[in-house]
Amino acid sequence: YPLPWGAEVSQTLLVWMTFIGSAAAFLRGEHIGIDMLVERLPQVLRGFLQRLNLLIILAFLGCGIWSGFKVVTRVWDDTTASLQISAGILYLALPVGFGLTFLFGLWMLATGNKKLRAEKFTDGEELLS
Repeated sequence: YPLPWGAEVSQTLLVWMTFIGSAAAFLRGEHIGIDMLVERLPQVLRGFLQRLNLLIILAFLGCGIWSGFKVVTRVWDDTTASLQISAGILYLALPVGFGLTFLFGLWMLATGNKKLRAEKFTDGEELLS
């Protein structure tokens, strides 16, 4: 027999993992990007466009954080069908994931790093630097 709350838990975890994973991918520079034209530009112009791109992304994330919190406050008093927990917990994944990505973007803007690098040690373990 299927658990009555199984689908609800798996859907909630999928949403949360998607937004947290998206933030982690952003930090590591693993999102899809087309940089064919940018790579052909002089370094000065390339750096300017990368910072401009990051500012546009931060503006989008800021709008997403704001909108996400508006939705969360609107549905917080609603409860889910099986678990009887706040529906806001599911929707909270969006502003939290966007918030993490926003913080990572600010770090990239402040330090000039395009991504977090993983350095390999001789024993194969990775250390984030």
